[in-house]
Amino acid sequence: MKRSGPRTAGLALPLALGLLVAWTGSTSAQFNMAGPQIWNCEYWQTLHIGDYYGPNFEISKLKPIRMTGCRNGHFSGYVVVTCSTMLITDLKATMSDLVAEGGAKIAKENIRVRFAELAKGSKGYQPPYRFNALLEEAPEEIPTVDMRSHRKWKPRKAGPIAMQPVWVTVVVPKEAAPGKYAGKLTLQSENLEPFAVPVEIRVHGWTLPEPKEFHVQNLAFYSPERVALRYDVERWSDEHLKYMRKSLELMLQVGSRQIILDLVRRYPARDNNESMVKWIKQKDGSFTYDFTAVEKYLDLAGEVIGKPFPIRLNMWCAVKEHTSEPEVTVVDAATGEKSALKQPPYGTPESLAFWKPVLGELRKRIEKRGWFDSVVVNWMNYCGGPDAGTVKVLHDIWPDGKWSSMDHGRRRAFSYGDGKMPVVVSLAVWNEGSTKAYSNWDKKSSPGPRNWRNSFKPGHAVCAHARNQHWDYSVLWVLRELAEHQIMKGCDGCDVMGADLWPAQDARGRWRGGKWTHYALGPGNSTTSFIAPGKDGAQETERFEALREGVQIAEAMIFIQRAIDAKKVSGEVAAKGNLILDDRARHFMAAWEPAGKAGKSKRNYEKVVDGAFELDDRTYEAAAAVAAALK
Repeated sequence: MKRSGPRTAGLALPLALGLLVAWTGSTSAQFNMAGPQIWNCEYWQTLHIGDYYGPNFEISKLKPIRMTGCRNGHFSGYVVVTCSTMLITDLKATMSDLVAEGGAKIAKENIRVRFAELAKGSKGYQPPYRFNALLEEAPEEIPTVDMRSHRKWKPRKAGPIAMQPVWVTVVVPKEAAPGKYAGKLTLQSENLEPFAVPVEIRVHGWTLPEPKEFHVQNLAFYSPERVALRYDVERWSDEHLKYMRKSLELMLQVGSRQIILDLVRRYPARDNNESMVKWIKQKDGSFTYDFTAVEKYLDLAGEVIGKPFPIRLNMWCAVKEHTSEPEVTVVDAATGEKSALKQPPYGTPESLAFWKPVLGELRKRIEKRGWFDSVVVNWMNYCGGPDAGTVKVLHDIWPDGKWSSMDHGRRRAFSYGDGKMPVVVSLAVWNEGSTKAYSNWDKKSSPGPRNWRNSFKPGHAVCAHARNQHWDYSVLWVLRELAEHQIMKGCDGCDVMGADLWPAQDARGRWRGGKWTHYALGPGNSTTSFIAPGKDGAQETERFEALREGVQIAEAMIFIQRAIDAKKVSGEVAAKGNLILDDRARHFMAAWEPAGKAGKSKRNYEKVVDGAFELDDRTYEAAAAVAAALK
């Protein structure tokens, strides 16, 4: 192959090509070279096509893709192939085995090489200059893009450029020997001769738990309706379940074991036009109940997740912003015709009679799986719990029942007369916790007041909404540090986290999202789709990989902390664990900029990136030391 330009050029941050990084500044520049070029990225740098804002960096030699991690985890790094003079055609990437000095090997079968796809309105909610899904193969042609042609985005000096991030993700086997592994990623295209990019990963001797055993709980919201619409399949058919399986499998890896049973249609912040349980109307006007969809969903959850938590039932919510109580779907037994039926007013004898047979049958189906202790009845409101009558109705049906709460305040119980029912899954906005307790640490301070020491109780989930704190278009560092941020505040993770709430076409062919917010709550106030629609179901995205690595870091932190608190380690091992946890908190707090005129502080991502790789490496090293001491 004939190469039309220099084969490689590298720099710590690709100033010349205008790649958006996670911080902002004031400089902008453009670079023009013939032929494809290969560029290094900073640690978890956010890439886009367009203007570059940030500090100046000198061009240097191409550096290895560096990763650090542990057994049983997924760890990623990436480089970028770019060209400003022509489209990139027939780009291929192959990965060698990763080999340690002592001969230990991570086989190439455990290494995924993927290509970040330029954002499309049909697949997600990122702007056109960002990247979204990670594809197994590069497009046959990667065209040049001129961001000046996008009317809603006006770059300063962004000329035409073809750009392809190439991701390397190492899936470290459980039995991998600790050590530093090295290999090569070989890139080539029609205009780029084969070139080997060094790849390195340091594997530490701690084994990440299986996702089913994670302490971090990020409660994902799924849309079975959007999945069925995307793949044009009948809802709750075998084909539909095949696609839904992929969504559950992926979100399990970021700490979600939640499933939602929509017992009413169009529950707030949901997009369902039918209830999962169907009221079958008989000739005499009575009802029987069809649990087919519920049974299929529970079976699928059991196969993928094991025992879900929570199993959230959507049936009641505050109606002051509704026209009436949410409806259920009715099917005429004789004709099969579907209609909607308004449920009786909450807290009334009619409501008790309406729901008692349904919840009784549902309980039988859940108890046969041994899951009833995971069931919570959801309440959604701007602020405040259900009235005493509504709570009493549930108590009369399920005296041992439990609630989940989606409102602005953290709840522990809902009252009915002289009694109370526990709230075991609670979303928080106003009192989700704070990191202020960490802000006054200095380098000589003793271990600080880690708020998350008493979190992660079995059968409970206290999660932050993290409203307006992360979005589909957030820089990757926001998502990578999301789990760590929440546990520092004393939360188990995030609630109302969108999984596959994908766009759908409206009558005019425009791609639109759903109404996934209500009472200033819901996944529409944060990231709505951590995963993207692929050819055969949901697939990973850049933001999914960022979230997954952040959850893994959080699990390592929790492992260290619990061993110290239980006094299972002491001396040098405990000191090492305390030091890295303190250093992580100091590093996190140091990256906050003081409040400006708007009264809000903000993250300085230049400070976040500085030393982040070393902190992650030390965290896994400390977890390995604790694991060795526990043997």
